[in-house]
Amino acid sequence: MIVLAILASIASLAIPQLSSQNYSRKSFFRKLIALDKQLRSLAQLQNRTYRINFKIKSSEKKTPSLFWIDYKSGRETIIIAKNNLFKNKAPVNNGWEMASKIFKTKQQLPHLLEIVSVELEGYKKALSSGLISIYFFPEGVTQKSVIHFSENKKHEWSFITRTFISKDNLLFKNISFKEAFQQ
Repeated sequence: MIVLAILASIASLAIPQLSSQNYSRKSFFRKLIALDKQLRSLAQLQNRTYRINFKIKSSEKKTPSLFWIDYKSGRETIIIAKNNLFKNKAPVNNGWEMASKIFKTKQQLPHLLEIVSVELEGYKKALSSGLISIYFFPEGVTQKSVIHFSENKKHEWSFITRTFISKDNLLFKNISFKEAFQQ
């Protein structure tokens, strides 16, 4: 009887923690899907270029991955440089402001969830650390990308931003950029 009481007390402490982590992960993915649609609309309505910035930690650092939204009035031109990376013609923060109406501060990913890599249109390889931005233009066009998420290297998700709105943005498997955008 005492053993059952001990097991019940342990279960009552552990179950809320497990469901809390599951809820925060689901909440994050819902927020990301809503952001995709919201930024497309805001870019068109306000004639601004928006970008989602992901600051991805390197594997040896213990700092959490962050994300936030920036905007700039008008259309931002991005080019592919010789090293095959998207670069702004101007410095990174030149004219860009944090969209504080969307997020007041930089947001952290939920506990145990990490960005494994981001594949962007124009890149040959997936990016797995540093500052990575996905652009939303005033014309309603979005930079194509695939963001790979993992939780304890057990569960994998792929979030796809397409040029135009689509229904299947979040996939419960790891999918490459080529697979996501083949016709």
